[in-house]
Amino acid sequence: MSDKILNAPEAVLADLRDFGLTGSDVTSALQRAGAELGPDSTISLPAGEFIISAPVDLAGASLAGSGRHLTRLTASRETSAAEWCIGPDPNDVAMLYAVNRNGWRASGFSLDGCDRYTGGIVARGGSDIHFSGLHARNFANAPIQFMGSRRDGEWPVSRSSITRCISSGSRWCFVLDGEAHDIVIADNLSLDAVNRHISLDPREAVEERRVHSGVLVVNNVCSGQRALPDEWREDYSLNRADAAIRAKHDFRGLITGNTITGWGSVQGEGRIRGVQCDGGQPVIDRNLICGVPTAEKSRGVELGPDIAAGTIVHANTVTGFDIGLRADGALAQVPLVISNNVFAGVRTAFSNLPKPRPPHWSMTGNMMEGKPAR
Repeated sequence: MSDKILNAPEAVLADLRDFGLTGSDVTSALQRAGAELGPDSTISLPAGEFIISAPVDLAGASLAGSGRHLTRLTASRETSAAEWCIGPDPNDVAMLYAVNRNGWRASGFSLDGCDRYTGGIVARGGSDIHFSGLHARNFANAPIQFMGSRRDGEWPVSRSSITRCISSGSRWCFVLDGEAHDIVIADNLSLDAVNRHISLDPREAVEERRVHSGVLVVNNVCSGQRALPDEWREDYSLNRADAAIRAKHDFRGLITGNTITGWGSVQGEGRIRGVQCDGGQPVIDRNLICGVPTAEKSRGVELGPDIAAGTIVHANTVTGFDIGLRADGALAQVPLVISNNVFAGVRTAFSNLPKPRPPHWSMTGNMMEGKPAR
């Protein structure tokens, strides 16, 4: 299947070279094209390596490269972190973005952050937004991101997807922040993340709208871990790695069919988790979660204190962690299903679970080294 954009709006299809593209810096041409074309249009990027030296507001125009191996957009090393900002928070940074726009797409190009403190491509509010066939690498912030309801006046992100993308060597590789509904993150490859491979954080929205609902995280491969680069360490206070896939606050969705390997190979000081859900109603199902045995106090799956009734941990295979599954002690009153999981190469299958097990918990079919795990 081609990397090029699928089902793009074609009311207007424009070549970037028609908007004053000269030399290698495409910033001005992209800004001009986005402003003049806006929604229901597609900007076609030629093959080649180009520089972006300031944030570009695409204004809802779709962006189609010639293929992620052929069209490469690189962040300027001369642009400061402050100059990449697209909002009042220092964490609001991007090379490409759109705010409160529906129906736009991006596909068929690569982004290189050159280890600068910027983001790659960000959709801040909107519906029917689809990123596919991208390759983003070496970002000290989020290379591929959806952000909903970040501030008053900004919309949630809904009915949108990130599929068939590659993200590598970045602080977080794929990010869903703020208010989000009916989102698919599927069939992506995440390589050598620093903090997390997939970060799901509703808390980045304004307070009354901090929720993820109907989120599907499926069939992604999360492999390897990158040490914190020295250039990041000198300029920014960045927390250490925690979970390969982490859902914070009120997350209501399905995490299924994902493969996690090599997590904990760099920073295994007791904070490493495979899949961690802090709250909401997650279903964690049929994932292969492989850690590194040398990571002490690591956990394959961790459930936080705000988990609600209806949470299910089912049919996962967990190996190479110190602890297979750890649940916060406050969950004793919450009906949970923890069933048919297989634990191998772990010191203990379960940690911090109440004893005796609450009668409203369903814990059947769990196995450790060929024996029932209780």
